[in-house]
Amino acid sequence: MEPATRKIVLPLIAGMFAAFVIMALVFGPGEQGVSQTEVESPVTTAKVDITAAEATAPAAGRPTESTAQTENAATPSADVTLPQGDAALSPPEGGFGYLEARPPVSMEGTDPGSLGSLDPSVARMKLAFAPTAAGISQITFSDFWKSGQAKRQAASHRAAVSAGSADPPPMPSEDERYVLQNSIRLQNDEGRSFNTPILAAHSISVRGWGDQTRVVSLFGAVWTEVEPGSFRTEIRDQSSGKVILDVTRRFVFSADGYDMALEQRVINKSDRPLALRWYQYGPADLELEGTTYLRDVRRFHVGFLFDPSRDPQQKHVLSQGMMRERSDVISMGEAFSDAIDENRLWPTEQSLEEDLRLSWFGATNRYFGLCIHPIYDPPDRPSRRLSVIELIEPALGKTVDGDGLEQQVVTTSLHGTEQLVSTGQTASWDMGVFAGPLERSILNHEQPYEALGMGGLILYLMSGCCTFCTFAWLADFMIVFLSAINSIVFDWGVAIIILVFVVRACLHPITRKGQIGMQKSAKAMGEIKPELDKLRERFPNDNEKMRQEQMRLMQEKGVNPLGCATGMLPMFLQMPIWIALYAVLFFAFDLRQQWAFYGFFQLFDGWAFMGDLSAPDNFIDFGIQKEFLFFTFTGINLLPLLMGVVFFIQQKYMAPPPSATMTDDQKKQQKMMKIMMLVLFPIMLYGAPSGLTLYILTSSIIGTTESRYIRKHINRMEELAESGVIDEKAQAKAERKKKRQDKAGKMYEKMLENAQAKRKQKAQKPRNFKSKSDREKS
Repeated sequence: MEPATRKIVLPLIAGMFAAFVIMALVFGPGEQGVSQTEVESPVTTAKVDITAAEATAPAAGRPTESTAQTENAATPSADVTLPQGDAALSPPEGGFGYLEARPPVSMEGTDPGSLGSLDPSVARMKLAFAPTAAGISQITFSDFWKSGQAKRQAASHRAAVSAGSADPPPMPSEDERYVLQNSIRLQNDEGRSFNTPILAAHSISVRGWGDQTRVVSLFGAVWTEVEPGSFRTEIRDQSSGKVILDVTRRFVFSADGYDMALEQRVINKSDRPLALRWYQYGPADLELEGTTYLRDVRRFHVGFLFDPSRDPQQKHVLSQGMMRERSDVISMGEAFSDAIDENRLWPTEQSLEEDLRLSWFGATNRYFGLCIHPIYDPPDRPSRRLSVIELIEPALGKTVDGDGLEQQVVTTSLHGTEQLVSTGQTASWDMGVFAGPLERSILNHEQPYEALGMGGLILYLMSGCCTFCTFAWLADFMIVFLSAINSIVFDWGVAIIILVFVVRACLHPITRKGQIGMQKSAKAMGEIKPELDKLRERFPNDNEKMRQEQMRLMQEKGVNPLGCATGMLPMFLQMPIWIALYAVLFFAFDLRQQWAFYGFFQLFDGWAFMGDLSAPDNFIDFGIQKEFLFFTFTGINLLPLLMGVVFFIQQKYMAPPPSATMTDDQKKQQKMMKIMMLVLFPIMLYGAPSGLTLYILTSSIIGTTESRYIRKHINRMEELAESGVIDEKAQAKAERKKKRQDKAGKMYEKMLENAQAKRKQKAQKPRNFKSKSDREKS
C-alpha cells in the first residue's frame, strides 16, 4: 500500500469502525416491543394446551377451548415408582373416574384481592391478583416511576407530608408508576383472547397405583381466594364425588419486600399412593423499557451449580454462558416441536454433559428482573438448588397491540419434579420469587441473593453483533469506579467529568507522542515534496517502481510513512471506554433517572435538561414521540449538536494535515471524510444517553486544549533549536535515553558474545560415534 494511500485508509478505517459500532448499537436487529395490556373481563373458559409432543408432559403454550382436564397419558418419571410386582399389595379395586378441579367456594362476582401497598413506607410493591389460575395480574412498584420528573415529584410530596405541610405538592399520576409486568393477553388460533396471569398455575398430573395417568387443568375459574395471596382448589372424582387432592397456593412477602415465597402444596386425600407432577407458567416477557436509541434488551438467565464431585459443598452458583436473548428464545420456541431436547431452556446440552444443577431462572429487561429461586434460609433450608423444577421450556403466544398489529409474546413453562405421595401426605413445590431492580447493592450484597449468585442477572452487555466489543469487564470496573467518585462528589454528572480527566491524564503520554509524530511527519513530508514530484514525473505510468522509489527516499530521509497515523491512537484507545460507558449508562440501575450537576437545570420550573443521564438530554422536550426516517424524536437534544461544533474545532488542531504525497483527488476524499465524521457522530449519538454525550463532549474539549498546548510546546522547541539555544531539560532527557540505549546495546552484545562462545565450544567438543551393536551393549 502506498504511503499516501495509508494516510487516507487509516483514518477512514477508524471512522468506519466507530460508525459501525454506533450504528450497530442504534440500528441492530432486535425484537419489537410487545404491548401487554390487561383484559378487564377475564376469559374463564380458556385453557393452555400442550406445546411439546403429545407423548411428553404438558407445557404452557398455545390456548385451546378446553376448560377441564385432559386425559392424556404422561411419560412416568423413572425416579418415582409405585408399588408393583408379586410382593406388592393388590391395588384398590377400580380406578379414578373423571377428575376435575373445582373451587371450594364460588368466587363469581367477587373482585380478586391484592397484597402489599403503593405506599413505600409500607411495602416495596403491590401485587394485584387475577381471578383465574391463582396468579398475579399486575406487579406495581411503590417507589419506582417511569420518569425522573415523576420520581422527584413523588419525593417532594412525601417530604412535604413528613414535614407537616398543609398543602403538599400533588403526587404524580398513577399512570406514571412503574409496572414490572401485567397479565399477558394472548390470542388463540381462532382469534379468541384471554389473560395469562403472572406465574399462573397450569395443571397437575396424577399417576395412581393401578390407574392411568391423568392431567388435570388448574387454569381457569377453579380457585377460591381464601385471603389476599392465598388460593385453594379441590380435585374431585366426578364419578364418586370424593375429593382426591386438596391444592393450595400462597404468596408471602419476605422481609426485604422484593422477594416472596410461593408456597404450592398438594394433599393426597385418596386411598392410594399417587405420583404427582406440577406444571405452571414461569417468568415471561417483562414490560419493555421505553427507549429511542437501543433495541429490545429483554433476556432470560439461568443460574446453576456444579455437580457434587466438583463442588462438594454446593455453594458456588454460576451463570456464565447460560444467558439467552429474547430473540434466541423465540427461535427456540419456533423450533421446539421439531427438536424438543435441543430447544429447552433447562436442561441444556451443556448441563446434561457436565451434570449441572439448576439454582434459579429469571427474565430481565433493562433495569428490573423477575426470577424464581430456591427458598434459601439456613440452617433450616440450606440448599441452593431449585430441586422442585425439572424442566423449563419456551412457550410462544401472540397478542395484538394498540395499533392492531399482531406481536409475539414469550412465556416459559415450568415442569415440576414428580413426587410420590402417600395417603394423607403432602407434596410441595415451594419456590422463592424475586421481583425487583437489578441493583448491585441488593443482588450482590443482600441475602439470599448473594448466596445464590443472583448478581449474574446484572449484565452490562450489548446484544447482537456488538456483544464481542462491549468489553463487559471494563464496564464492571467503570461502574465501580464511577460509584466511588459519586460517593465523594454526590453527583453522577460530575463523576463522569472526573472520569474524563483521569482517562485523558493516563493517555497524555501517548497523545503527546502521537502529536509530535504527526508534526514531524508532516514537516518531513513537506521537505521531500519536490523530490516526490520529480519521481512522479520520472515514473508516470509505473506505479510499482514509483512505490519502491518513494520508500527508498523516505528511508534515506528518515521519514516515517505512518507518523500521521499515530495521532489517531488516543481515539482508538478511548473507543473501548466509550462503548463500555454506553453499556453502563444504559444498563446500570445506579444511574437510572439520575440528574447531572446537582439538579441545577431542574431548578428552572422542572426543566428536563440533563435530568436523566441514562436518557437523551431533552434540551427541548416535545412531550410526544415524532418519527423521522429511521429515528424517533422526543425532543431537541443539545449535547450532540455541541459535539459536532467541538469536533469541527478539534479537527483544526488534531487532524493530520494533507500529505505532500496526496493527489488532488485524495485531498478531496480526505475532506469529505472529515465532513462525514462531523455529521455522523452527532447523528448516531443524537438519542444516546446524555451521560455518554457528556463524556465525549468533555473529552473532545479537553483533547482540543491539550493538542493546542502540545503544538505550542513543539513550536517553542523548534524555535529554540533554530536560534541555537539548548534546552537543558530536553538535552538531559536525550542523554538519559541514549544511556539506556547504550546499556541495552552492551547487554545485547554481551549476550551475543556468550552465545557465540557456547557455539564455538560445542563445535570443538569431540564426538564419539558408536555403532548400533555397541549402543545396544551399552
